[in-house]
Amino acid sequence: EARETLLHEAMHGLFYTSASFEAACWGFWREQLGEEQRGIWIGFLGDLGYDASNEELAVNEFQAYMATERKLFSGSGKKGKTSKGGSKGDLASEKSAALLQMQSVFGVFIAPH
Repeated sequence: EARETLLHEAMHGLFYTSASFEAACWGFWREQLGEEQRGIWIGFLGDLGYDASNEELAVNEFQAYMATERKLFSGSGKKGKTSKGGSKGDLASEKSAALLQMQSVFGVFIAPH
């Protein structure tokens, strides 16, 4: 787990030290993701306790999670209740599928950068 965390944090460093990488991430966010996809991501961040209204944070976390996360989006997490008491069920599966799709497309897009 420490290895994954360090890699995730290193991606934040890359975002802030490589202007071309940062520009590519912003380009993906603005040009490749639709409003619905950005909304899913912002909702995901909010569920994790991030300030999802901060767009720079949203883009930076997006690239770090998309580049390093292998389990969270796989749907292998525990099923349970949402904070409002409803069942995650199909909605969680749909969100996981959308996140996996974004991750796949991001991986191809960002590789040359």
